[in-house]
Amino acid sequence: MTAQAFDKELKQTLKHVRDAAWLGEHSTLATPYFLGGALAGPSSRPDPATRGQALQRALAAAADDLWGDGPPAARRQVEAEMAAILQAPGSARYHFLLLDLRYFQRHFKPRRLSQIWEEFLGLSRAQFYRDLDEAVTRLGEALLARVRPTFRLERPRADRELVGRDALVREALTALAAGQSVALSGAGGIGKTSTGMAIAAAWPGEAAFWYTVRPTLNDQPASLLFCLAHYLRGLGATALWSQLMAQAGIEEDLRLALGLLAEDLASLPAPPLLCFDELDRLRPPEGDRPLRDHAQILELLDGLRDLAPLLLVGQRAVLDTDRHVALTGLEPRELAALLRQNDVTAADAAVRRLHEAIAGNPRLALLAAALAHQGDALDAIAGRLATVPALLPLFDRWWGRVGPREQRVLAALAVFRGPAPADAWSAQREALAGLLERGLVQADGAGGVTLWPALRELIYRELPAERREALHREAAATRAARGEFTPAAYHFWRAGRPDQAVQLWFPRRRSEIGRGQGAAALAVFAEISAGRLRPRERRALGVIRAELRRLEGEARAGLQALEAVDWTLPSELALSARTLRGEFLEALGQPDAGMATYDEAVSAATRLLNQTVWLRARRARLRVRQRQMDEAWQEALLAQYEAENLQGVVLAEQGRYAEALLAYRRALAVAESLGHDAGLAQTHRDLTTLLSRQAKLAEAVEHAEQAIAYYDRVGDRLNRETVRSLLASTYIQTRRFAEAVAAAEQALPFFQRIGHTHGIAATAANLAEGCYELGDLERARQFAGLVLTQEEPFTQPYGLFTLGLVDRAEGALEKALASLRLASQIAAQNEDVYMWAYAERALGETSREAGDGDAAMSALETSLALFVELGMEAEAEATRRLLAS
Repeated sequence: MTAQAFDKELKQTLKHVRDAAWLGEHSTLATPYFLGGALAGPSSRPDPATRGQALQRALAAAADDLWGDGPPAARRQVEAEMAAILQAPGSARYHFLLLDLRYFQRHFKPRRLSQIWEEFLGLSRAQFYRDLDEAVTRLGEALLARVRPTFRLERPRADRELVGRDALVREALTALAAGQSVALSGAGGIGKTSTGMAIAAAWPGEAAFWYTVRPTLNDQPASLLFCLAHYLRGLGATALWSQLMAQAGIEEDLRLALGLLAEDLASLPAPPLLCFDELDRLRPPEGDRPLRDHAQILELLDGLRDLAPLLLVGQRAVLDTDRHVALTGLEPRELAALLRQNDVTAADAAVRRLHEAIAGNPRLALLAAALAHQGDALDAIAGRLATVPALLPLFDRWWGRVGPREQRVLAALAVFRGPAPADAWSAQREALAGLLERGLVQADGAGGVTLWPALRELIYRELPAERREALHREAAATRAARGEFTPAAYHFWRAGRPDQAVQLWFPRRRSEIGRGQGAAALAVFAEISAGRLRPRERRALGVIRAELRRLEGEARAGLQALEAVDWTLPSELALSARTLRGEFLEALGQPDAGMATYDEAVSAATRLLNQTVWLRARRARLRVRQRQMDEAWQEALLAQYEAENLQGVVLAEQGRYAEALLAYRRALAVAESLGHDAGLAQTHRDLTTLLSRQAKLAEAVEHAEQAIAYYDRVGDRLNRETVRSLLASTYIQTRRFAEAVAAAEQALPFFQRIGHTHGIAATAANLAEGCYELGDLERARQFAGLVLTQEEPFTQPYGLFTLGLVDRAEGALEKALASLRLASQIAAQNEDVYMWAYAERALGETSREAGDGDAAMSALETSLALFVELGMEAEAEATRRLLAS
């Protein structure tokens, strides 16, 4: 099982994408478990055709997401963009085109398969299939972003009538409706979760959020914040969700998170009921210190008490609440009703004897009912329990007599930490239905099924080690095929296949971290022994651990993860590792060691790039041996160009700007002698960056314009508009705002047409700032908003910065302060010192206008220090003048 499991499932589905009936019958992606909210409708059990149609809509919407804003309604709209799309292979719109040609055929209907690569695309067959594989992967990411199986919201539901708790439910609902917080507590199996679900189901409008704490799976603040933000986003409140997206799934400031939650909840017509189950797992026994993650969750929940009605469920109360309801056992008449509900009828005397033995515990009563179905008399069951009133003796007798089909389902479910997809046991449908009917397995209302936690632990303990490993392998395959990569990695680890856990998760790590799975992944990969891995997986594990430790702010542990691996071979992994090592050393107060590590990264990059030159030289020597002297001379000059330009790149990264400038000029001379247009464009582009760093902005503009001209000649639209966007930024630095706006306005439509989100965000940021400086506040606000909608972490502060300036110009100082504070915070987290400095200065000026002198002074002092660090003396002097005024 590899990272391609989900892609394979998706590709098989796409082959039948126009056949809703087939999808509903055969595709794992058309199940309620996977589709989740995308299957919302009047039917609680939709038929296959309905599910297939829901999947068709979800896939079409995901494909439209690749196109970007305003997906094409007709073929002519795609044809109008065809030339630009084909000039940008690998772009989102290119992938949209491939998927439409091969699978969806909403706009194009090729007569034969080969027509796609021969006539529409002009590619080789092999290249088409390589590109198509990439397109399927991108579609899968877009589909997961829409359906979000990682954020399976629990849907509390009471499949059966609740016995004996009506008064408690009414009492709790009355308190919650008054805005109070309520705690439900009681012994294991006493019915806390069932009572809580009945309360949630009775909440007006069923607007209830339910979260069950499951150790190592979701007992981290990030997991809770993502699920809660995802739920609120579905209700139309997006402040916390937008922040998490802007920070690539990282939220370290719980106070900020709580503030955004307050904003989200206040924006709703009525706050939802927030329910949290199994909370006692967050509070250790007396005398033990809680884990940091658990303490942070409890702090967050405590802060929520004044924002929404709160229902806290656990064996003991872990936070102070307005109302505490302690559940006790059922009365004998209630116990008799529960038994009748499970098709067990008994004399009053037998019921009273069972009641005395189990103290009215509903869970023990259900297991007693299961034994009664196996033929045991209720009197005999009560007699055995009279001496040992506990779950274990009942379980041991029951488990030894469970049928083989039911036992297979129960054993398979026992390895899952959370809800498992019911469709995975379609071959054992009858056995699963029987377990559900008897209440031993519970359905979550969204295609998932779970065992009682206590029953799960007992069954898992009964399984031989080999059987556990085999079941974990099956569970890994089940999770991976549904795009649940972090849970799948957990199961591979528990199956004794850590190599497959690394292979599965490493290629998906960015998206999994961005979806709030970083903390859960760390719980897995921190436990894997690198000694059991081959060198390649060992290096990947080192990067995984280091990146996850960085998210947790654990620099020392991250450094240890990197130093446990040999990074002598030049590779992309080695570059990532050296970059991370430099960051950790800086954070640990070792700047000299950090700088040395960055130098090693530059050297490693140089070795990789040198391989290009070496390959050119080998090709030239082969041409000589074949007496192809003209071609050999061309290869030699190309090798010389690569070497000269490479020297410029390395020298620029080392800060040796004068030498870099000479190297770039030599590269230009060689490229001109060759007529190497692509090389000329690349070097002019590199010179634009170099001269901008040196504040030689007029020369930078000249080289940018030449790069654009050369990209025009070679027909490279993507790079042309990228440089045009860079040119707009350079114009802004030279305060040539009208020219900046003109350049950016030319670039933006192209990025929008091909769905290039980073290009859209960066170019819109330049447009926003240019329009603001030209006094066009309405357009400045419009383009700043466009930046924010792209959810690109590193451009978010630029949009927020301009938005703050616009609000300040319009006299909305509180709104301006909020935007500028957020711009400063995200820039600092991005380590974008340049934007951080400007945001702090604007924050200081705005605070002064708002009459907050202390805040103004603090922000301006921070800004001054940052400008000095950047060596921007003119800006530093301007800030000193503000401090002195």
